Amino acid sequence: MKTITDKMFDVIEALKAKGEIRFYADVYTPLGMDKGNFNSVKNRSWLFTLAQVQTFINHFNVNANYIFKDSPKMFENTITQILHKSNEKEHV
Repeated sequence: MKTITDKMFDVIEALKAKGEIRFYADVYTPLGMDKGNFNSVKNRSWLFTLAQVQTFINHFNVNANYIFKDSPKMFENTITQILHKSNEKEHV
């Protein structure tokens, strides 16, 4: 079973293949990470934080159900309930 980190790197590779990103910096910069921390995650020494996962989902329009569940759809135009619930809590 793939971890959240594994699935995020699957998405990153898909984004590279589609030409939407060229470098890992195109991913770690919007996540507020530096290169060293990103490399630690890439080498599986560290994990992405939930805040970084949420930012990644929103920034790259990723289907949250692909990351957290077993949805086969990596990208979706609709925002999932997971994001709506987390955003509602921030506005309370």
